[in-house]
Order: sequence, then C-alpha cells, then structure tokens
Amino acid sequence: MSQFLHDFVVGIDVSSEFSVVAMLAPSGELIRKPFRIDHNPAGFHKLLDILKKEEERLQRKPIYFVESTGIFHLPLFFFLRSNNLKGFVLNPLSVHSTKNFDLRKVKNDSKDAEAIARLAKYQDVKVSLVPEPQILALRMMTREYYALSDTLTEMKNRLSTDLYLLFPGFLDVFSGAFGKTALAILKDFPSPRAILAADTDSLTSLISKTSRKGTAWATKKVNQLKDCAQLASSMPHEFSWLDAKIKVHIDGIESMQASLDGVVTQIRLTLSSFLPMLSVILSFLMVYLVLAF
Repeated sequence: MSQFLHDFVVGIDVSSEFSVVAMLAPSGELIRKPFRIDHNPAGFHKLLDILKKEEERLQRKPIYFVESTGIFHLPLFFFLRSNNLKGFVLNPLSVHSTKNFDLRKVKNDSKDAEAIARLAKYQDVKVSLVPEPQILALRMMTREYYALSDTLTEMKNRLSTDLYLLFPGFLDVFSGAFGKTALAILKDFPSPRAILAADTDSLTSLISKTSRKGTAWATKKVNQLKDCAQLASSMPHEFSWLDAKIKVHIDGIESMQASLDGVVTQIRLTLSSFLPMLSVILSFLMVYLVLAF
C-alpha cells in the first residue's frame, strides 16, 4: 500500500518548455481538469497559487511527484521545494518495468500527469529525492570536464595532423608535443618560415625560459627546429597558405585548456565544501559500526 494514499497528491508531467499538472484530493478524486503551466516565472507562480489555495481548502499540504526528465524537471522541483513543499521524483522506466505503468506514451498529455499522480497515490513505487544542489553541481561540472577534455583531445589531434604535413619533424623535437615549451614556440613562431626567420638568441631564450632548462639544451632544440623548418621548405609553396591553421589551433587549445582549468578549480572548491558534511557522515558510520559489531 502506498504511503501517500491519504495525501493531497500532485502529479506533474514535465517537458522542456511547459508541464501538465494533475491534482488528486485525499479521497482520490481529481480536483480539476489537468492544466498546463509554462516554465517561466508566471507559470511557476500560477501553480504555486493554485496549490496554496487547494492546501487551504483541503487542510492538507500537497506532495508533488515529477517524472524524471534529465534536467528539465529541476527548476520546477527546486522552485516548489523552496516554497516549503515536499516533492519526489519518479523514474518512468523503472515504474513501467515493475508496475506495468506506461508513463512514456505521449509527453505532456493530461493523462500522463494524472497517471503519475495516481501511481504515486495508489502504488507502492520507489520514490527518490533530487540530490542536494552541491551533488548536482558536482555531477554537471564533472560531465563538463569530460566533455571539454574530449574536445581538447580532438583539437590536439587536428593540430598533430597539420604539423605532420606543414612542419615535418616538429612533433619529435620535444618529448611533449603539447607541453608548455612546444606550445609557446608554435604561438610565437606558427610556421617553418617564422622559425627560419627568427633570431636564434630570442628563440633560444624562449625555449630555455619556458622549459626551465639550460642554454645548451635550448640551443640543441633550436638547431633541431631549424632543421625541421628547412625540411618543410621543400614542401609545395602553396602549403604555406595553411600556416594560419596552426595559430588557430594554438589559440583554440589555449582557450580550451583555460576553460578546463577553470572547471577543475570549481570542482575542487565544491569538493572542499563537502568536507564538513563528509566528516559528519563518517562519524555516524563509525558509531553504527561500533554498535553493530
């Protein structure tokens, strides 16, 4: 038997731009025809006003249930929660497989909202709370980190392909083709012609400074770069038109790396805010283990 059998239950079928809401009285009677609210301030406050009026009439606080829809249900869920209303999330796939309720037929149909409400009211289904905002933020930032990492890898692969053609041998000069020194060289001298025309002392100083190694090591790298640039000069002259691609890649890689670093910093800050919470959880866990064993 459902724990919400005698409650004022609200079922909300959520889409990206609007939701359909159905309300069931404690008796199970449909309070009014399911209605639509838009996902904007007016729509959210419209729903809140209706719920407050029904709460006053029924003398029961509403308990709302939303179908999990990725991120689309979160703004409405948190809005209602911020107004001291209790809510839960239903997983439509697990519900369908265990209780044979099809909640994924036609989105935004009034029957779907009513089905969600009746499911929560009469069926003993598992419900879940939306994770705490810190968890959600950490989850989304982690996903962003991996997405940016994939994009950065793709950009580096494109640069490698272009360097293989436009600057043969460059990738073998430095142990890390995308390390600080290699990228600094390509940023200031983005073509074989620029390397050949560069002042040797300036090039040596740049390599020594960015690599934090001695002048002898830097001089050796300069000679290798000059040799590679000389080899590139044997390539068709028309390939020089593509030199600008290297600079575009470098600018993109630097920008993407900065974004990635920013996400990492934010993840670390978020994790640091969890430390007090984790300390409390571990304390309770230790007490439980002591009492249990």
